[in-house]
Amino acid sequence: MDNVIRPGQPNQPSANPTPPSPQPTEQQPPAPTPTPEPEKRKFAKKPILIILAVILIIGGGIFALTQANKKTQAPPEVVKNEIPLITYGTADGAVGSIYPSMPLFTTNTEINSQIFEGLVQFENGTKITPLLAASWTNPDDTTWVFNLKQNVKFHSGRPMTAKDVKFSLEGFKDNKVWNDGTGNIFGSTIKKVDVVNDYQVKITTHGPDPILLNRLVFLYIIDSQSKEKDSPVNGTGAYTIKPDTKPTDTKTELVAFDGYHGGRPLTRALVFRFYEDDKDKSGEEKLTEARLKGQVSIAGDVFDQANVDKLKVDSANLPIQDIGLYNLSPNVNKAGSPLAKLKVREAVYHAIDADALIKARNVSGQPANQLVTQDIPGYNPLIKRPETDAEHAKMLLKEAGYPNGVTITLSYFNGAQDAADELVKQLAKAGITLKLDGYDDTDILGEKILNGDLAMDFNHYATDTLDAMQVFVDNFQTAKYNNPTINKVIAKANTTLDSAKRLELLQTISKMLMDDVAWIPLYSYTTYWLYDPSYVITQDLPGTTIGAYYWKVYAK
Repeated sequence: MDNVIRPGQPNQPSANPTPPSPQPTEQQPPAPTPTPEPEKRKFAKKPILIILAVILIIGGGIFALTQANKKTQAPPEVVKNEIPLITYGTADGAVGSIYPSMPLFTTNTEINSQIFEGLVQFENGTKITPLLAASWTNPDDTTWVFNLKQNVKFHSGRPMTAKDVKFSLEGFKDNKVWNDGTGNIFGSTIKKVDVVNDYQVKITTHGPDPILLNRLVFLYIIDSQSKEKDSPVNGTGAYTIKPDTKPTDTKTELVAFDGYHGGRPLTRALVFRFYEDDKDKSGEEKLTEARLKGQVSIAGDVFDQANVDKLKVDSANLPIQDIGLYNLSPNVNKAGSPLAKLKVREAVYHAIDADALIKARNVSGQPANQLVTQDIPGYNPLIKRPETDAEHAKMLLKEAGYPNGVTITLSYFNGAQDAADELVKQLAKAGITLKLDGYDDTDILGEKILNGDLAMDFNHYATDTLDAMQVFVDNFQTAKYNNPTINKVIAKANTTLDSAKRLELLQTISKMLMDDVAWIPLYSYTTYWLYDPSYVITQDLPGTTIGAYYWKVYAK
């Protein structure tokens, strides 16, 4: 998550009511090895011919059997060595926020997903798989019946039942933190939860919700009988709080829960540390030093290439592409604004060199060509980014009625001053003058964006639900942009449960919005994670963190 928390191509989370059952793979027998024909020769005595034929037949059979054994022989078993302790360092924020009272940031999700679990989970990026729910069905468009996994225990040792699920999905509506944050984003479509029996629940939604499963990933099930609020002891996950410790803003210590329903955690303990900026050094510099000294086994959020190069010496390097995008958001509805004209928005797009912008910001990343990255459902592979062409931009301005160029106010957070300065240089080549309007307070800037007070703003947006629909609704049904024709397709996609049909609709919306240059995509950045090269890590949980379920992380 970024405001947060990768479906799309290649891995699509299924919006089908019931996840596809694994299809048995039929073992094909090896092709028979032809027995070589004896050479046609004349033999003096018939018995010799018979003996040779028998030898050839036996030899051919042995050869065929040998080849069959080679083809069916199982690959050698991978040795997975346990890791006594992983120390995870980040410069991306405090590490002591526990569900449900946690802000939606990537580090919080990384930590809490080790302690708590939802009915389903993301696996290998964006594939939805069962977790606390063993299976589910859709009797109708607003009803979901979940069969719960049995023998699941909370960290207290108490078995999880349907009553805990109901409590967890409904019981926090009076919790302001949960209701304004996690609950507002992920629980808003849930109308009610009914207990069918100890291991079955029925969820009724306010209307069809094709991404309910995505939402349920982050609606964790907690112990309804616990007397402790916002505590790691309330989860069912592979880790719980280390005895005699408490989570703090700078350090959280976890130990493996050996009663975990998924099996014995291979990583036995976890420590999360936050490296904060001070007057002498940035948190990133501190984190780099800590990794070099071996004080942390995983170092995250290292954006500066110089730091990455330092750490590559003794670390495995895992670059992770952000699921969000930096963009320019034009106010199409602002009275008197040149940006109300399509050709002016096209001119701005053609004038921007995204590669030069990435370089100017001293980050790693790749140019964007639409509203979401390729891992999010709704990404349309047919959409291409136009070539940077200042002369063509000038021609578009002339066609729009601005032969002498235009002046546009660009609003932004002052932390992005380097981006604003680079955009001023680039757009000036096309006759577009940017008047800079910087803000120190992101709350004030955000309010003005939502109210449609600004002509154009520079921002970063990532979907919390890992689906393009949130991008469409949050950004293109607003005071800045609202297209009735596109809204009809959005409404249809928002009630379509068939995953293939829905994906086609989402991709259509992406094209319609880009044809209208409703957004001017700039780039997505790359987050570098450097870690002990003996570790074998799979990124399961999407986002800008390493996104691992550490109970599966092992040493070679």
